[in-house]
Amino acid sequence: MDEANPDQVPAPRIIPFESISRRPLAPPTAVPAPSAPLVVPVQTPHPVPARRRVPPSPNDRQTALDFLVAPPPGPRTLKTSVEALIICDAPVATPQHRAIAAALDAGVVAAGFAIFLLTFQLLGGEVRIDRGTAPWFAAALLAVIAFYGILWTLAGRDTAGMRWSGLRLIDFDGYAPDRTARGLRLVGTCVSLCAGGMGLIWALFDEEQLGWNDHMSKTFPTLQESDSNFLRKRRK
Repeated sequence: MDEANPDQVPAPRIIPFESISRRPLAPPTAVPAPSAPLVVPVQTPHPVPARRRVPPSPNDRQTALDFLVAPPPGPRTLKTSVEALIICDAPVATPQHRAIAAALDAGVVAAGFAIFLLTFQLLGGEVRIDRGTAPWFAAALLAVIAFYGILWTLAGRDTAGMRWSGLRLIDFDGYAPDRTARGLRLVGTCVSLCAGGMGLIWALFDEEQLGWNDHMSKTFPTLQESDSNFLRKRRK
């Protein structure tokens, strides 16, 4: 307050809002358009090199067991460099083993012929062998032998003597023969016997121990499986 003029009212020190001069805002700056499209390069991932597989060393490999041995390629050859007729690996039965089977079959034929003679005598016939009756009895014996061989051929099975001695009949490929092959074998056996048994003795000198009947029918006897009844009884 001024002391010279006590009645003078001091001017207000409040600044009115109307007197405030506002600064105009600057206009927004326009962004210039790009002259060329913006291309962002795409980074191609580098290919990861494949991991090379290192073969295991012989010491790291697991020991393998060959349960099945592959047959040798090509036809088998014998000791004399002659091509073998038998393709399979089944062994041919020895002549001694075959002789046992033949003896057992002969025993069955003899028993059948004895039954024939007994029946003939019971029916009122007289069993007397002389010049007049010998040919008839010989024909009867041949009929019993032929009946025995034809019976097993038509049945498609091995004879009783072969099964009792632990033998079975197979072809050169290792399969069970059919009736045709069995019939040819029966004919070959008859030819071998009619030649004085030379066809059967031939097996002693043959490289594969095959007789005439074996060559004619392309079959041969071999051992049965190891689990057969005959072999199990022999082990006991």
